[in-house]
Amino acid sequence: MGKSRVAPKRAVTIPCLELQAATLAVKVADLIKTELDYRNLTHYFWTYFKTVLDYINNDSKGFHVFVCNRVEKIRDSTDITDWRYVCTEETPADLASRREKIQNITSSWLNGPSFLNQPDFRPTPATHNIHTK
Repeated sequence: MGKSRVAPKRAVTIPCLELQAATLAVKVADLIKTELDYRNLTHYFWTYFKTVLDYINNDSKGFHVFVCNRVEKIRDSTDITDWRYVCTEETPADLASRREKIQNITSSWLNGPSFLNQPDFRPTPATHNIHTK
């Protein structure tokens, strides 16, 4: 299942848009879990935007209401260890906004980044020291 949204006409910061995207991913995952009734399903959420990971990992209560509401939704539905960092070159999410051939977009969207298909692939959780990667 895939879902996307168009950015609103009014000015919204990139961190806010990326946080909305993360919240949308959580809502889609919740819907899939409910509809398919899977038990003990392991899921991972990937983002290339380190600010989103910082928001999710931050325990302070000093967020603006917009950020606080979305972080609360994310934390209620997922565990911090479910979130992973992926470099922007590896994410298929931005291909639609770049000048890519349709064959590249279709392949990447259906198969995901190539590192997911490696036999020894073990995703490591994003942590507080994510900026050191």
